Amino acid sequence: MSKVFVVDIDKCNGCHNCQVACKDEHCGQPWPPYSQEQPLTGQFWMKVKEKERGQVPVVRLSYIPWLCNHCEDPACMKAAPEAVFRREDGLVIIDPDKAKGKRELVDACPVGAVFYNEELDLPQKCTGCAHLLDNGWEVPRCVDACPTEALRYVEESEVDLSAATTLAELDGAGPRVYYLNYPKRFVAGLVFDPEVEEVVVGACVRLTSAEGTVREMLTDDFGDFKFDQVEADSYRIDVTADGYAAVSMPVDVRVLDRYVGDIALQFTDDRSARPTAAETARAQRAEAEKKWARLRASMNTKVTTPANFAVVCPGCGKKMNTNAEAGSIRCQFCKTDLTDLVKQKAAECAVKKTVAQA
Repeated sequence: MSKVFVVDIDKCNGCHNCQVACKDEHCGQPWPPYSQEQPLTGQFWMKVKEKERGQVPVVRLSYIPWLCNHCEDPACMKAAPEAVFRREDGLVIIDPDKAKGKRELVDACPVGAVFYNEELDLPQKCTGCAHLLDNGWEVPRCVDACPTEALRYVEESEVDLSAATTLAELDGAGPRVYYLNYPKRFVAGLVFDPEVEEVVVGACVRLTSAEGTVREMLTDDFGDFKFDQVEADSYRIDVTADGYAAVSMPVDVRVLDRYVGDIALQFTDDRSARPTAAETARAQRAEAEKKWARLRASMNTKVTTPANFAVVCPGCGKKMNTNAEAGSIRCQFCKTDLTDLVKQKAAECAVKKTVAQA
């Protein structure tokens, strides 16, 4: 049965364990009939690429594990069908004996996953650790080394791939590496009031595409907004807030993610009739203090003698839980009689209750 690689970008933390494990498995060690040894430098059959997005101050870094996609209709096989074969489990293998001198395999791969070993005069790439799978391993070394399960090697029928994407460069080739949460574009910015030099919290920001698709969110406590995982397209941003004039602006993320900067809102109401930020903060603190006072009063009127409480045995010094309504009470550790001590404790609780309710 055919298996696929599933890569979850959100789970990859850039530890490079997969990349190191691949080197450890293949450098200095041939695995016939699937591969000759991988050079220490110049080749990465598994490579963790870094994708930087955005502009200061909103910058994001994503880690993307990159390997041969073991396509159903691989371009490398078309370039040299006598030197490349596809196994029943879906792994595409460059035959190390038949592929010698076939440099055209390197140029044939649209994603640069085939490398050329000048010393051996041989094109090379990821084998999916076919030699390990043949000997009982369930997954390749890179998948086995991943601590966050960002890499998986599973039966295609056993995983939901409805939200997964494949590399655009391999459209039509049937790639067998599926990416979840592959980074798209983001649009971010900040909304503020230039007159009082404060951010605007709770402003409504709408992102509208050319087709009319709308996404909407409110600015956070820092006046920030960020639309993530949007398609590479042209959009319009509309910002509205109570008491302010609406603002609209275009934003183009067809090439790059965008931080649109600070968006200034102009006040339209009579500002003198509205409280200042300091006055609003004082009113909020006063209301919070009132709530705490009511809560403390409510707690004081509900003090009761607990049915169970802890006492310390004078004989052994150990603490034990007991019940005020019990008859003769002895320490469960040293058997000291605690009856009088428990009655005294219950009486103290009764006094505290009376004082609290007075």
